[in-house]
Amino acid sequence: MGVLPFRLSRLACLQFWQGSWSAARATAHEALKMADDTGWVTDRPNSLAVLARVEAVTGRPEDARGHATRALAQAEQAGARPQVAASYVALGLMELSRGRYPAAIGHFEIVAELAQETGLADTPLVWWSSDLIEAYVHEGLTDLAQKTLRRLERSAASSSAVRTRRSIRPIRPRCCRARRGPAFDSGCPAIPLST
Repeated sequence: MGVLPFRLSRLACLQFWQGSWSAARATAHEALKMADDTGWVTDRPNSLAVLARVEAVTGRPEDARGHATRALAQAEQAGARPQVAASYVALGLMELSRGRYPAAIGHFEIVAELAQETGLADTPLVWWSSDLIEAYVHEGLTDLAQKTLRRLERSAASSSAVRTRRSIRPIRPRCCRARRGPAFDSGCPAIPLST
């Protein structure tokens, strides 16, 4: 039963990505309860971060902030950098969902630094690039959006991860529309989305 909080936390993350937000929220809560019951607390920051992301996209910004802040504090105390990054992703998503783009950018840029240091850029564990691009576009920072998109495209081209390639599909048109002109549009080739 000891590893159940870990498995539940991963299940909650998967449910979040599948759009099963009610299930993800319930599973994250169960993971936290099981962590307390079993003493398996090392994965609490992940469960809190998933819970915060669900709350961010379902209109519970204060709950999201509270859970993300707790996740961050626990991850920093444990020295768990991937969990620190996941906490900042949750904070960034919470700000993005409220239309607070400069604050979202600040959180996602911290994730970008952590991802570079840990090698977790654009993995299913820490997904943030598309949200950073969206925030850049909303703020009119199209050069930064394009730079981030190019990095994401390089990652997709060198990866067999279909998720990475598929995530670029909705981003590219927004970036291209945000920055009008033939120079930018010519840099917008189609991305292969093979499965």
